[in-house]
Amino acid sequence: GLRAAGFPDAGWAQNSWTFIGAVLAVLVLWNKALNDMVHVSRAYNGLPKLSDVAGVGRPQSSGLRRLRSVARIFPFYRAYHSVELTLLALLAGVVDAFTGDLAGTRFLVAALVILGVVTVLGHLVAILSSSKLRA
Repeated sequence: GLRAAGFPDAGWAQNSWTFIGAVLAVLVLWNKALNDMVHVSRAYNGLPKLSDVAGVGRPQSSGLRRLRSVARIFPFYRAYHSVELTLLALLAGVVDAFTGDLAGTRFLVAALVILGVVTVLGHLVAILSSSKLRA
């Protein structure tokens, strides 16, 4: 967000890209926190730790399983992992260098916010519809 706002040039603090970047940070943290919330809620309810097997996170509904398989074809949710996000930021910086403005960075931040909402909501629905919160 700060880079998209033009930091450290003058006027970056009054730019809406700073706020949009903060929204992106909250979405990324919220997505990461969802996994931790599963483990904490299981611990508070006296349930055992989740075993790392493929079927644990599978949604019970066939419709949600279909949506999940489509998401695997276009794995936009992986953009929030540190390595992938670093590579995307590098690519946006290269685009910025060639265009002479911040178009690449701003496009990346806007796309990540939009896809971040979809990712967080999808992650929440996937957790609630799986067997992760059941004994």
